[in-house]
Amino acid sequence: QQPVPSDRSISALVNKAGLGTIYKNGRLIGRANAQTININADLTDNSSRIVKANDIMPERPSWWKDEFPYRWIGQSEYNLGKDFSNSYCVVIQQAQSTYIIPCHEVFRALMAPSSEFALALTTGPWATTRERIVNIQKTGTISDDEWLVILRKRIKDKFADNAANLTISEHGIQAANAIYANALRATGESYIYAGIPFLVNNFKFSVRAVQIQSEPNKYLCLEIISATWPFSNLTIHHGRDNSGETGKDTIDSDKDKPWPNGSQNNSSPNDDLAISSKEDPAANSGLDEISSLGVAWKNKPELKKIEKEVSYKYLTGKVTPIENQFFKYGTSGLPTHGNTETKEVSAEQVGQTNMPYRFLQLKKMLNLLRNKKIISNLFCYQPQEGGLFRDNILTWPLPKRVIDEYQKKHRRDKWTTLTLSKHRSVLVYHFDYSGSRVFLLEIECRENEGGYCALLLEITEENHQATIKKVINHIAFFRGNLKGAESKIRASSGVLDMKTWVHAYNKKQDSSSSIKPLNHVSFTKALRTLTGE
Repeated sequence: QQPVPSDRSISALVNKAGLGTIYKNGRLIGRANAQTININADLTDNSSRIVKANDIMPERPSWWKDEFPYRWIGQSEYNLGKDFSNSYCVVIQQAQSTYIIPCHEVFRALMAPSSEFALALTTGPWATTRERIVNIQKTGTISDDEWLVILRKRIKDKFADNAANLTISEHGIQAANAIYANALRATGESYIYAGIPFLVNNFKFSVRAVQIQSEPNKYLCLEIISATWPFSNLTIHHGRDNSGETGKDTIDSDKDKPWPNGSQNNSSPNDDLAISSKEDPAANSGLDEISSLGVAWKNKPELKKIEKEVSYKYLTGKVTPIENQFFKYGTSGLPTHGNTETKEVSAEQVGQTNMPYRFLQLKKMLNLLRNKKIISNLFCYQPQEGGLFRDNILTWPLPKRVIDEYQKKHRRDKWTTLTLSKHRSVLVYHFDYSGSRVFLLEIECRENEGGYCALLLEITEENHQATIKKVINHIAFFRGNLKGAESKIRASSGVLDMKTWVHAYNKKQDSSSSIKPLNHVSFTKALRTLTGE
């Protein structure tokens, strides 16, 4: 019997479902086209407030016919349909433009950086559920410029500032309270009611938006992609009860460990779990963390971790057997002992990532060759399942775990991770050259790395996606060493031929100069070698 999904299986993953993102079979495959706009908003006056999308605006343009109501989002401007016309939005009115930000996005981007926040904000009164985020008895202000927050087990240190703002700041608490309180007042369907959790006169942030009216300018903001933390000179001290970390002093204990050995992490070998809200997760599945597009914060408060004074060293331990089981889907529902193919996941946000300068140089070189008619039919080849955004381009993720020909698993977490929260990707293009279809793979680099060879491939017409995925698996296994991976790549089904291309590039872009393309002469030579021209 299949378990019935709980409401939390939907609310906990709101922070992964950004407006304008496109999913297929539970996997992110793209995002809607939009322009980036920088906004500096005064949140202390009536120019910013929460309305319903179909509410009538107090003022209408001179050309609007009086017999028709002029709404914040008119049906002719952007058709929300019957189900979403009552959705709440934060509107910011300025001299030349009106910006409409759905409360769903305010909640997702500014209030719920992880599933734990989303659950706490939507499943009960904030006065009670905030205990899931912090130990409220030990959380508070030290002074005007110093706050103290004691985090719960599943709240990561990097979210200490979000937790502090929603549990210490007066306006942050009010914004958090309003979410569940408004849901209780609703009759029938309930829509997220979330205001910006800061009360300042210069909140600077950037959005991805579509223009829905030009006279006057009116923009529907799909995503908040970056923001400047409004409190300057703020220090947040953070710690946690029973952290499990080593303290300054260690005391030996002959007691059993109070936690089981090992961790339950039974995700699929290629880290490609589809997200589903159709059923709850298996109770024995363990917890997987999945990433979602979040806000790139600037000017964040200084976070100071409280050093643990004493820890205990246990001499014996309990061993808990871990069932070897793979799961097809991931959800944040209530764990169940029923029959399910779904495991528990927690979504957490990572900041939006710009296109690396190395990728920009490659793109400019390819466009140059296309303009010179040396290559044709140039396209960025994006994955149909999964993927990592670099600006608005979907790149291929490198797997954290790879399987060799003996079906043995090898972890590659360290190499496939660029920073603590940023995953390494591969940019793939394909184009026609001298009668041949060529695929070009470029590996993303850390700032302090010298770079990797690019890979040129000729592959068969059958299932390009599967072939590229196999090649990227080999790249991850050899940690980007294409010479070492060459025999495995050549032996991959679907690969006809390959050629590596070594090129130099500038690690950082000079803000005063234009993008310099990579050396197209050496690239053309590599193409001739590959195609036998």
